[in-house]
Amino acid sequence: MREATLLTLAAVLTLFGCARKATTSSAKWPAEAYGNLTEAEMAQFIKILPTFSAAAKAAAWKPPAKGNEGAVGLLAPLVEGMNVAGMDESLKKVGSDWKSVRLILYKIMAAHTASAVDAWPPGFLDQVKKDTSAGAKKAYPDMLNIKAVCASVPAANKEIVKNHEQDLMPLRTLNR
Repeated sequence: MREATLLTLAAVLTLFGCARKATTSSAKWPAEAYGNLTEAEMAQFIKILPTFSAAAKAAAWKPPAKGNEGAVGLLAPLVEGMNVAGMDESLKKVGSDWKSVRLILYKIMAAHTASAVDAWPPGFLDQVKKDTSAGAKKAYPDMLNIKAVCASVPAANKEIVKNHEQDLMPLRTLNR
């Protein structure tokens, strides 16, 4: 069970390749993360994703440096950090801009994370709470916080992201 716990924890706390130390913070996500994601926005994002990815890679984008913010505190620095030199100019060439993409990106990443939390098996948090290992004791408060924050992500957003999971794969390889 401990191995499954650590694997699941790693999946959630490694949002798009960026792990953070656990925290007991009651941090919240920016309001943009909770807006309703539409199919039109997803289509727009998928259309510009090659340009977005190319601009991020050209600027040698890297995930934000590790800190003590926990999984909840990672979302804003991750998204805002993607506004690298040349991003807005590149997006404008394909009929978009950073401001529009930023809003969609928050919704997509929040929905992705919330879906991962929803996939936790029944009783998972209780098992982590009972786990006496140092890793579980450290991670449990962060897991409670991420679960609470994810509870407000619209179900429709999670469904849209799930339906376009393959289209969004380039996001996972930005820092590789």
